[in-house]
Amino acid sequence: MLNNNQILIIENIYRNNYSIKELEKKLNISYITIIRNLKKIKELDLITKNNSISNSLLALSLKELIDKQINLNFLKNTNFKVLQALLNKELNIRELEDETDLKKTQIYKAIKELKNQSIIFGENNKLRLNRILWSELINFITIYQPTTIYLDNKLPKNSKVLFKYKDKTIFENNDSNLNYKNTAFSNYNFDLYYNTNIYTTQKEELTKQQIYLDSLNISKSQREYLLCALYYLKNNPKNIKHKIHSKIVSILEENKNYKGFPTKKEIISKEE
Repeated sequence: MLNNNQILIIENIYRNNYSIKELEKKLNISYITIIRNLKKIKELDLITKNNSISNSLLALSLKELIDKQINLNFLKNTNFKVLQALLNKELNIRELEDETDLKKTQIYKAIKELKNQSIIFGENNKLRLNRILWSELINFITIYQPTTIYLDNKLPKNSKVLFKYKDKTIFENNDSNLNYKNTAFSNYNFDLYYNTNIYTTQKEELTKQQIYLDSLNISKSQREYLLCALYYLKNNPKNIKHKIHSKIVSILEENKNYKGFPTKKEIISKEE
């Protein structure tokens, strides 16, 4: 969810109402770094344009946790991904790998930190949230689920950002006539029933590799993994480094099975 600097900024704004100048002095980080990190925090609607605490449900829920002097380590990107995955289920390490796309070393580190706070418990074969002690945190995670739509004022109205690169953005919009290039599933070269319009702000011509990579970066469901696999079989894009792609290749070449992914038989049957 947030990096270390963003957590420190949130903590000092919520607890001390610090200005940007006060944050510079307190945290010993540059003005530019603070502004860059504030942008992400504002996208999540945790603070307002004036750098005060937002009135959103997510912000109010976080304020409740901060008022209880709770350590905010749970907000770290890797830790929060693990918590999201465990929100409504019990998972082992292998299942957490599939759910979060985190490396095993990252998962073990997150588990250690979260266990130290008694946020999760259980052995490595089955981990679960501590709902008795952490009801407020579970409420925060639950509220966060539908708020992962990042806002971007530079995009057309009613756009939902699906993925951000450093130099471009992948987004969806109900309008099918926008002056942007279609990418991912909206630019597949075979018949596809996909009801949304996916665009990229990339100005250069799109290669098959980029279309495929955009697909991988926005995929979150078995159906979308299946579509990626079909595109890979049809177009054979080269030099792709992505965890989902690696799983697709091992499914097709080694007949491996992963939770939440289609089987080789399902992929081949759809290809035919």
